[in-house]
Amino acid sequence: GTNNYNLGQDYGKQIAEILQEKEVGEEDTIHVLVLMDEDRVDTSQNLILLGLRENVKKLLGDDRVIVDTELIDNAGSFRSEESIRDIFLNWNELPDIMVCLNEINTRCAFQAAVDYNKVGKVQILGYYDSDAILDAVAKEIVYATFAPDTEQIGKDCVLALDEYVKTGYTNGYMAVDTALIKSGEAVKRLDEK
Repeated sequence: GTNNYNLGQDYGKQIAEILQEKEVGEEDTIHVLVLMDEDRVDTSQNLILLGLRENVKKLLGDDRVIVDTELIDNAGSFRSEESIRDIFLNWNELPDIMVCLNEINTRCAFQAAVDYNKVGKVQILGYYDSDAILDAVAKEIVYATFAPDTEQIGKDCVLALDEYVKTGYTNGYMAVDTALIKSGEAVKRLDEK
């Protein structure tokens, strides 16, 4: 699987990049909202959040970035869509940057941005590389998305099986890199399909 702390660091780096591109003033406060899965009981989301917060602090060196979380109910088929829609409709002020930690929240967030005419008003950092997400990145509805390196996953699986056959055991965990996909890369990947 992916190294969640490193993934959080990568999200933090992208947040710093967004702020540099937008030329945010020194006195401006930036609100980042991380959409977390309410039903996940493991620590992976917390590790992502820790890495994100630490890297934002390291790269920007000040307290102008406020990182909040929102628990998203992914239990039912439309629950996450409703939860994210409520953010767009009921919050007095939308976050400047919305970080999505899974494919479903990414799709729901960019669809809500389109539906409520908020594209560009909120920058979305997503997760996964489905065709719909790649299309949203290509159209710059989503600023960027991270995706696990599936080719590396396949190679590591073969190496682990080979090691198991030879030695009778193998490591239970192998870290997999993630790829950052921005507009140009998304167009390229869609053209290759």
